[in-house]
Amino acid sequence: MRYHLFYIFVSLVLLVLSIMLSGCCDDCDFPLENFDNKTYATVFEYRELNELFTRYGGGWTGGNGGYSIPLPDGRTLWLFGTSFLDTVYSDRTRPADAKYVRNCFVITDGSDFETLHKGTPEDPLPMIPHEDSSYFYIPLSGQVIGDTLEIICSVCPQQDILYGDNEVKGTEIVRYLLPNFELIDRTPKFISFNFPFGVDIFADSIYTFIFGTESLLFGRGACVARIPNGSFLQTWEFWTYLNWSESSQYLAPINKYISGGYSVIKKDGDYFIITLDNGNSPEISLYKSIRFPTDLKRDKTLFEMDNSYVNIKHGAIILDDKSLDDEIVLLYNSTVGRLYLYGTNADNHTISFLRIRDWK
Repeated sequence: MRYHLFYIFVSLVLLVLSIMLSGCCDDCDFPLENFDNKTYATVFEYRELNELFTRYGGGWTGGNGGYSIPLPDGRTLWLFGTSFLDTVYSDRTRPADAKYVRNCFVITDGSDFETLHKGTPEDPLPMIPHEDSSYFYIPLSGQVIGDTLEIICSVCPQQDILYGDNEVKGTEIVRYLLPNFELIDRTPKFISFNFPFGVDIFADSIYTFIFGTESLLFGRGACVARIPNGSFLQTWEFWTYLNWSESSQYLAPINKYISGGYSVIKKDGDYFIITLDNGNSPEISLYKSIRFPTDLKRDKTLFEMDNSYVNIKHGAIILDDKSLDDEIVLLYNSTVGRLYLYGTNADNHTISFLRIRDWK
């Protein structure tokens, strides 16, 4: 009898512990293992968002980009470049003739998921059409001012989606009237060559800083423009080595050899860039500056992932509205070097989410 009561007691204790752990186990909260077994930050899979964006049909099922903008009505807008819009089977393969579109929007509201594009599901067209059919837009960062949505877009010439990298020929500001996404106008900002602006934006009490990447001899460098807080249609000033100038001719990198996609945050008076280092490297790296925008130096590696040419991790987009003081939520892209290598694997062209603690 005594052993029977002891067995019941132990079972109850284990049951209570399991309930307590399940209640506090946010997304099971098991840290991911660094690929090289180094530990610089504590990194978790963001399971809720990863499951939400693992799609099997009914709209967007994979794409690159993923810049997000909180909307005034509580929904979240996600901006994507080239995206697939077709069935994905239970084994995560898609039809060989899957439909794709050059850009589209995704609207989420909790678990609700809606894809916006022009045309029809059978013949989809970009959500942001270019007036000249020989060009298309890649939407990057954006903001909402009142009932107006402003998106910074790279302008790229049409080329075979299966073989070419996107060649940037300019930057335009595209505006929509909310909440129904009625196109207002498209305003050319400046012409550049392989020079995307809008990979991130950051606002302080006076200025909004607009970040880009410029091509260098060996890789890419981070660069920055600024405007007084307000519309992107204002005159931009570009950082040179010495000061700010309205001419992009004297634009200078604030950091060399950085990924094409990165994010900027400010904490405790210091400025930080988080990126997948040196282009398509699996290292999530932290750069720090105490005198922004100068003296931006590599601080440490936060996390290292497995990587291969078959499925390259790139881009590093911080979701400000989901990040906390001691934790950042980071989105990264998975793709391959050329789309003709994608095959039918739906996970060769998608986004994923991480939660990074102890990053500073």
